[in-house]
Amino acid sequence: MLDFLVVVSCYVVFILLILVGVA
Repeated sequence: MLDFLVVVSCYVVFILLILVGVA
């Protein structure tokens, strides 16, 4: 479960970086 949360957190950060890059 912990590993799953870490993966989800990294994915969310990755998406935020893309959104910031696009903006």
